[in-house]
Amino acid sequence: MELIQSLLTYIKGKGEVWVVGGAVRDHLLGLEPRELDLVTSISPAHLPPSLWQPEGHAFWLDEGRGILRIAQPQGLTIDIAPLQGQDIAADLRRRDFTVNAMAIRLEDWLQNRTALIDPLGGQADLAVKHLRLAAPDALLDDPVRILRGIRLAVTRSLRLDSTTLKAMQEIAPQLPAEPGERIAAELSHCFLHPQAALADALMLEAGVIKELFPEVEAPTIGSPWRPRCGWQPCWLPGCMI
Repeated sequence: MELIQSLLTYIKGKGEVWVVGGAVRDHLLGLEPRELDLVTSISPAHLPPSLWQPEGHAFWLDEGRGILRIAQPQGLTIDIAPLQGQDIAADLRRRDFTVNAMAIRLEDWLQNRTALIDPLGGQADLAVKHLRLAAPDALLDDPVRILRGIRLAVTRSLRLDSTTLKAMQEIAPQLPAEPGERIAAELSHCFLHPQAALADALMLEAGVIKELFPEVEAPTIGSPWRPRCGWQPCWLPGCMI
């Protein structure tokens, strides 16, 4: 945590920094975070490299959005992003799900003080295992959040509420246009998990299978089915060629 302490020392008096998102969620669940997401009121581009050298390797995870990633040899990954909105509450309201829309000031985090900033009731949702959108248009802003929501439902034993599921079904047709590497990253978390069958069921219900894997949808009884793969004959189950 020396790097984190150095960052706090540097920013003190210049701005503010918070731990946000998944690290806060997992901390409340009693899990040890392997990734730390930080939001600062100072642009990460203005942070001196001496803060993380020689402890880690830094690179732009998303240069357009100003998100810096620091990878440490011991496995901890730290993402530093600029504050979105006029304050941390406004930033949190732009996030995907309420359980990811919580924050703790870095100083409180290091002192193990759970002074939670929770404008959307994420802690209450987490307590009842409820996965709820942070905003009605959260998926429209980023359709890959559909897959992230399914991953969270599976890996953190959360239940999708009906409004969230309906929104997933409506936005799912936009998924094929999203970057393949982002889709693949989320799918790998789902399909390599012991509850992969549950992930598959949720993807089917949310319309993800139909949009990303139309070839594996069950054919309508009595209707000939032609796979996109072009195999003659096709080895896929249910193929009628």
